Amino acid sequence: MPSRCILSTAELIEPYVDPARWQTETGVSEVASELNAAAIKAADYGLQVGYHNHHFEFHPIDGVLVYERLMSTFDASLIRMQFQVAVVDLGFKAVTFFQKYPGRFISLHLKDWSEEEKKPKPIGDGSVDWKELFTAARTAGVKNYFVEMDPKFLAPSAQFLHRLKV
Repeated sequence: MPSRCILSTAELIEPYVDPARWQTETGVSEVASELNAAAIKAADYGLQVGYHNHHFEFHPIDGVLVYERLMSTFDASLIRMQFQVAVVDLGFKAVTFFQKYPGRFISLHLKDWSEEEKKPKPIGDGSVDWKELFTAARTAGVKNYFVEMDPKFLAPSAQFLHRLKV
């Protein structure tokens, strides 16, 4: 009997697109089409393509948030999202998108923010509801978590995360 090798899917995340491309509906459509085409090719090699958002995808074009345009234009069967929690400083919660687009996410970049002080904080000291976020992340499809913050916040953030029960 021949042996079988089962490989897990590797992630290939698009980390950055020139913000100038997010200024028009045409630019957003072009980026989405390019990434959809790349995702088709990557799938042939067992790679899962994802997209990492920044703050510049969270502004409207003709009344529609750029991030929403991406979600409706990306091929949901090929592209997963890596959500940057830092957009909480603009008033956007990851949980909102997890609930609206279940199964469309692969990973998270963790960051916390103090709404009162208007500055980044260690995880657990800001405005993010971490229990809510991690619970919603399960249905969203999140498999990997990355901490992205000022090094001075790492120790208190790690302590908080180790104590958190979800």
